[in-house]
Amino acid sequence: MDETQTGLITLEKKLKAGKKQLTVGDAASITAINMDDAKHALEALVEKYESKLKVTENGDLIYDFGKSLQRRGKKTFKEIWANVKEKAWLTFKFLFRIWITVMLVVYFVIFLLLIIGLIVVSASKGGDDDGGYEGGGMNPFQMYLIMDLFTDLFMYRTVTRRKVWRTDSRGYRYQEYESLGRKSKKGETKKSFVASVYDFVFGPPRVEPDALENYREAATYLREQKAVMVQSEVVGLSGLKRDDAENFFTECLVKYNGKAEITDKGTLYGNFNELVRGKAKLDNTQVQWYWDEYDAPHRQSGNTMASNVLISSMNGVVLFASSQVMQGVLYQVMPDLPADTLATASILLGIVPFIFSTIFFMVPVFRYFSNRKKNKEIHRQNIRRRLMKVIFSAKDGQIPEEQLMSLVNLSEKEEKLDRDQIKDIMEDLIHDLGGELTVGDAGELVYHFEVLKREMDEIKQIRNSRDNSQDLGKVVFDTEKD
Repeated sequence: MDETQTGLITLEKKLKAGKKQLTVGDAASITAINMDDAKHALEALVEKYESKLKVTENGDLIYDFGKSLQRRGKKTFKEIWANVKEKAWLTFKFLFRIWITVMLVVYFVIFLLLIIGLIVVSASKGGDDDGGYEGGGMNPFQMYLIMDLFTDLFMYRTVTRRKVWRTDSRGYRYQEYESLGRKSKKGETKKSFVASVYDFVFGPPRVEPDALENYREAATYLREQKAVMVQSEVVGLSGLKRDDAENFFTECLVKYNGKAEITDKGTLYGNFNELVRGKAKLDNTQVQWYWDEYDAPHRQSGNTMASNVLISSMNGVVLFASSQVMQGVLYQVMPDLPADTLATASILLGIVPFIFSTIFFMVPVFRYFSNRKKNKEIHRQNIRRRLMKVIFSAKDGQIPEEQLMSLVNLSEKEEKLDRDQIKDIMEDLIHDLGGELTVGDAGELVYHFEVLKREMDEIKQIRNSRDNSQDLGKVVFDTEKD
């Protein structure tokens, strides 16, 4: 067993015993191995356990493994529970949408039978003596519309994969999927009635970010920026909170075989030389700063008011009629029917549609309160984006409060932020970006982000001094050749 492996086992025991923060010097002292082997052992532990890297004011690198030793990639109970709830919700949506389809098909068939009956009656009364057509019954176009509605019942997807831009009530632009429906003369897509029914219950599908999007964006950014990155750039790209950004930075080091390095001024940055050396072309991943991509709100239905009123009225009729059946109206109207037939009819025309209609109304009600909570956080994050844009654009790392308010409210299209909104978000940003709030000579409040400025300035200097060549050189050995 080599010294690195021996040191790794010893350090792992120390971590499990309660020693959660180590420098390379600590590791070498504890294990009695040389500094290089101690560093390799710590890097191996970083790959194995959740951790983050910290730099002291004297330029020392600390490997912090947190309050409790946690395997990297192992999900917490909170994450497992969130995943269970998500799977349960998706299963419920799938099953209830089938139920909606069945109910609509049943009523469609009943409706169609009534129409056929009307056609027969109309045809028997509407013809003239020479067999001419006087407008009775149903013409082919009307029949086409009915059959088109019937085919819509089996359309599970209500949107296309084409993304369109929308603007919310506060002026924030976001993307959503285009509705699946017919094009009007103006070129707008008119949502089908069946899609409106599904969206009334579950809401329109949102453009959700890919779970790996941040990693792909970071990899693309590194390829474009000479393979180096600081933690402030992680915050600027992803918008993550300070602790989450530190974890993400460490995960990138592990995932992309990066090396943690420290400048003479004590700035920690990642060196990802191996990541950028390759012949494969970059995919379509575009690097966007956090403030250039607003979150889409959770919309209640995305339907017109007329559609929602119609859908609510239809379900209200079913709910009222089924409740009457449950109260025994069939026994009063058709007392001569056999008891077994009446009992079965009470279940099929009473209990089943009553449960369906109740769920049909209750799901949107629960979603309304859930959406209010989610949209409140989305609004907060969108304000955070606007403030981050101003902070990252500050040349000297200092922004007086009045100047901040003026700059963040420059846009005429977006909502105007008041002083309280700005102060609330800035309290978090001061922590996440290592800033501080001071009082200037004239008594004005001034936000300082010296750590951010130093990191961004130093990483710029590092890039300017690096060779941007990604040439792999000539192939000197090929297994296909003798």
